[in-house]
Amino acid sequence: FDVRRDLKQGFITSMITDPWCTWLACGSSNGSIEIYDFRFMVPIQQFEHRSRTSVVRLSNHPFLNSRIVASYQGNNEICIWNMDSGSKLSTSAVSSHN
Repeated sequence: FDVRRDLKQGFITSMITDPWCTWLACGSSNGSIEIYDFRFMVPIQQFEHRSRTSVVRLSNHPFLNSRIVASYQGNNEICIWNMDSGSKLSTSAVSSHN
């Protein structure tokens, strides 16, 4: 599988696959997440965080296969994204108090 991307979209910082290896999600340094279909080897969805900060980590949602969880650098946010629609469903921010 050859992922061809424009470097204007940032470099890849995190990747995950679903448990059945039918898709690959790539998070980038500019906050975008791209979903690729392994069966047809084509990109199927792309969305980006409004702050355009780097994706630190991607994870599969524990209960819903069409959702992924992403954490972002610099703003302490964790977002849940709907891969079907590309919409952000939920955002949680972690504050640091000493």
